[in-house]
Amino acid sequence: MELYSRRRPHDSHTLMLELLGDAETRGASLALNSVVQNVAVVNFGRNRGNLLVKTEEMTLSCDHLVNCAGLYADKISSMVYRSLTSDIDNKTDAPPRQYFAKGNYYKLEGQKGPFSHLIYPVPEPGGLGVHATIDLGGSTRFGPDVEWLEGIEPDDIDLSVDPKRADSFYDAIRTYWPGLQDNGLVPDYAGIRPKSAPKGSSQASGDFVISGPKAHQIEGFIDLIGIESPGLTSSMAIAEEIVQIIEQGK
Repeated sequence: MELYSRRRPHDSHTLMLELLGDAETRGASLALNSVVQNVAVVNFGRNRGNLLVKTEEMTLSCDHLVNCAGLYADKISSMVYRSLTSDIDNKTDAPPRQYFAKGNYYKLEGQKGPFSHLIYPVPEPGGLGVHATIDLGGSTRFGPDVEWLEGIEPDDIDLSVDPKRADSFYDAIRTYWPGLQDNGLVPDYAGIRPKSAPKGSSQASGDFVISGPKAHQIEGFIDLIGIESPGLTSSMAIAEEIVQIIEQGK
């Protein structure tokens, strides 16, 4: 199966458009704004059954289901696990959970940054450290930090950036750019990283979790948990791993 586009786009939006074009050329369909209401496994056992995905518009039967739902991935996993009958003793352990870490970014204003390329400091627990990024417009932004969110659902997450959190950024940035002026950072944007382990865990900075039937014993189900940054950079490698799981029944 060919996974790589012959083109090499330079931004994420173009990459997604070109991958979508490649997929549609091969017969795939994209269905946006289709809320998943339930996912169920039928005919669980040695013989492959079907996975049923119910949305507001339809019920889709499939032999293979790849759960790559981002912040909602553990919600989908829970639907799948709950659908298994209680008399199956060896089906699997409890469904996986995800934990959220908010990453705040601040933009440089009032002075010109000295960088012509990305700057990555030493990683910190749960993140890659406050690094410097130059966007396509030439502006410099710094981030992300690691702000753990506890007891919150994806739909309730506040993506606003607190100006006060910038205080901790100055010391971090000045370790590699002492010339940063006071009051030079303004709130920019925030993102959420789904983690496969909670705050304080030795595995909080762990890798992605990609599970196939050999791991959870659910035929045809591929579960992607904690696909945070750099999930976009790793997307082609993740796709190759999924293809191997499907082809080899891993």
